[in-house]
Formats: sequence, structure tokens, C-alpha cells
Amino acid sequence: LAFLTTLAFLTTLAFLTILAFLTTLVFLITLAFLITLAFLIILAFLTTLAFLTTLAFLKILLTS
Repeated sequence: LAFLTTLAFLTTLAFLTILAFLTTLVFLITLAFLITLAFLIILAFLTTLAFLTTLAFLKILLTS
């Protein structure tokens, strides 16, 4: 009986460890995805800003 109890305990422990590992993995992947997404959004925003600034600058140059 003690052997079976130990076996069940170890199996549960292994299962929980794997579960924790997978959860951490999913969390990290999600985090990386969100960071990449935020980075791309900021990049797109900056690019648009630069484009608009250049456009305004050219407009000023052309009108003068």
C-alpha cells in the first residue's frame, strides 16, 4: 500500500511539474507575443508620425 501511495504521489508530482512548466511556457510565449505586438504598434505609430512630419515639411517647402 505504501508503495502504491508513493507511486501515486510521484505521478501527481510529475503531472503538476509538467503542468507548471507548460503554464510558464504558455505565459512566456504570450508575453513575447504581446511585447512584439506592442513594439510593432509603436513602430507603426512612429513611422506614420515620421511620414506625416515629412509630408508637412515638404508642403511647407513647396508653398514657400
